[in-house]
Amino acid sequence: MKSIFNAISALFLVAFSSFALANECGEVPVAPSIVEGVTASVDDLVANSEAVKSYIEVADAYLDCTAEYRRTSEYRRLAPEDKEVIESLAGGLLEERNAIGDDFNAEVAAFQEANPQ
Repeated sequence: MKSIFNAISALFLVAFSSFALANECGEVPVAPSIVEGVTASVDDLVANSEAVKSYIEVADAYLDCTAEYRRTSEYRRLAPEDKEVIESLAGGLLEERNAIGDDFNAEVAAFQEANPQ
């Protein structure tokens, strides 16, 4: 799902550069890869945990910024298809942001199962 979302995001941002230029929120954050718990070391999990936390913070900031942008008169003047792109990007990012924690936690559980104490 992540690679598909990233490809779609890139396509939309290229196709609708007017939004990319008008939007001061920056680029859509890209989620980090999630380690495989069965083969990961403790250090891998800790590093991945930090990457996931950082991603969630950046995604939250982007979503907040985008929500603010959608309240502006500039946004209201956009063509409906441009608004649809913005909504699609924000919705996809929110889904990915919400899923990454679950994905990481599943790998932590796999690590714990593979490495009983």
